[in-house]
Amino acid sequence: MSAIAPGRSTGPQLPARYTNLDSAHSAHGSRIHAFGPALVQGDPLADDLVEYFASRPLGGGRKQLEQALDHGIESVRNPHPTLAALFAQLDHVPLWVDFDQLDLGGSVYLRLGPLGQLALGCAALPLAYGSPVGVVPLVFTGRLTQRAFRRLIETTHFVYVTCKPGGLRRHGEGFKTTVRVRLMHAQIRRLLRQSPKWDMQAWGVPIPQADLAGTNLSFSVVVLESLRRLGCSFSSRESEAVMHLWRYSGYLIGLEPQFTCATEAEALRMGDLIAMTQGPPSGDCVALTQALMNVTMHMAQTPAQRKAAQQWRKFLNGLTRYFIGAERADALQLPKTRLRFALYPMRLTVMLCETLRRTVPGVNTLAVRIGSKTWGKSIEIGLAGVKVSYELPEHPAARSTH
Repeated sequence: MSAIAPGRSTGPQLPARYTNLDSAHSAHGSRIHAFGPALVQGDPLADDLVEYFASRPLGGGRKQLEQALDHGIESVRNPHPTLAALFAQLDHVPLWVDFDQLDLGGSVYLRLGPLGQLALGCAALPLAYGSPVGVVPLVFTGRLTQRAFRRLIETTHFVYVTCKPGGLRRHGEGFKTTVRVRLMHAQIRRLLRQSPKWDMQAWGVPIPQADLAGTNLSFSVVVLESLRRLGCSFSSRESEAVMHLWRYSGYLIGLEPQFTCATEAEALRMGDLIAMTQGPPSGDCVALTQALMNVTMHMAQTPAQRKAAQQWRKFLNGLTRYFIGAERADALQLPKTRLRFALYPMRLTVMLCETLRRTVPGVNTLAVRIGSKTWGKSIEIGLAGVKVSYELPEHPAARSTH
């Protein structure tokens, strides 16, 4: 870790993963001192609760959680203080939350349909997979290349239930899913802290506030910026609503207030700081990204389908390079393909459709309806009847691709 200035303290001991600080200080000033501790900070409310779960008979604590999610904490007889503390935070709706704005942000996402899913798979996830430490928990828990397709579907499901009307209201499906994901993160954090293979000095806390913040940005500003590059247009009201949606999602998933972004400008600054202070992609980063590009091969059954899937893979590689830039794409070893030129007619088509949507009455409502059905159908096909459960893992399965 490079020094910021002779004799200047950066506060708590920061892990070696926080790198390139001289350049980051030149670009972001004192923000690096405020953000650095996020690498050694977990989610105390959720972390305390999974410690309590670990002391209970298998499944006992989870039953209390589900009872509180479905019927409220008041329905749980003599709730443990850790469970009560978590739900005190979850049940508190910050003054800034506007549920109508959340629904607007969700409808913007849903109307994007396949384009939104492409932005997730070719921009949000590849940028997340570019973090050499951020992917380590996936390696430890065995969710690496062999689970790439399932992980994409689970991520798509998480986004879909978040964006559905009322999804983040207290008893909405998105709210419950977000809490389950939060507890899953906490359990993985607990297991990895106990593992002798986890290098705290080099990596900091597993799944820290910093990585949660980066993931949250992937769903908000990264998707907005990527889709603009494809020809999509968003009014200022719509883009503000999308940011509002993921700001509240971040609050529910355990992000501290200083790491949730209210505006795109805030998000872009934080995203740049995160990118500047992480190391180059590791072998696992490359393997995860390559597996992501191969997801269409998962469903190919016949020779004709496999041939089509191979062409689709080339297109996905080209689209990902377009979204994340040549430098990042080269670091992730994404090949250049001729199908990247298909982006130009695609962008023109999207722009024409956007013009119709903005100018013809009723088209926007139709786009939301069709887009929502597309999200739901793709998730149904991808899950193939296997329910998304977000179970708390009992043991880390440390393995790597290199």
